[in-house]
Amino acid sequence: MKLAQRRASMVPAGWVHILRHTFCSRLAMLDVPAMSIKELAGHVNLQTTQRHLHLSSKAKGTAIHALDGAIERMAPGWHQGPSGKENAGTSKS
Repeated sequence: MKLAQRRASMVPAGWVHILRHTFCSRLAMLDVPAMSIKELAGHVNLQTTQRHLHLSSKAKGTAIHALDGAIERMAPGWHQGPSGKENAGTSKS
């Protein structure tokens, strides 16, 4: 693994075990349930699986976007005041 990292002009950062982190993280970014990832990774407890999950910036942004969409569906216009500017849910009447 370290040789492959060097050949890819990367700083050697670990052994084959880092592929387990990639495996678990990629599944999480595909919205696979944590309990399924736990089983596929062969972990005994969920805490071990959680230590292997690392989300990309894009995945975090997608999660925030999904939350924004859910809020808008529940309460249209909630995050915007009469002027159309963000107001964190409070508006003066």
